[in-house]
Amino acid sequence: MLIIPSPTALRSANPPRFCLQAIQKLKRDDGHEGIDELPRNCKICMEGVSSHVFTPCGHLCVCEGCAAQMTSLPRAQRKCPICRSAYHSIIKTYRN
Repeated sequence: MLIIPSPTALRSANPPRFCLQAIQKLKRDDGHEGIDELPRNCKICMEGVSSHVFTPCGHLCVCEGCAAQMTSLPRAQRKCPICRSAYHSIIKTYRN
């Protein structure tokens, strides 16, 4: 059984040993390992790769095509798809 650590435990300066073990053991069927290696699918179309972040909430959750459509929405409808808070801008991000 895999124990998923709480976000608070992961942010602490000295996370519990089980947190580190859970992160190290995290492996998916598609061959990706670790939290940074998990694929980030667009939360709107579910097909593209998330490459745009909402400000100020900071959620990285939409692809380039969906970001373009969301910027054309009326200001009253501009909300982050994750937390539903109003966003000021959408910024393209780059992964190494």
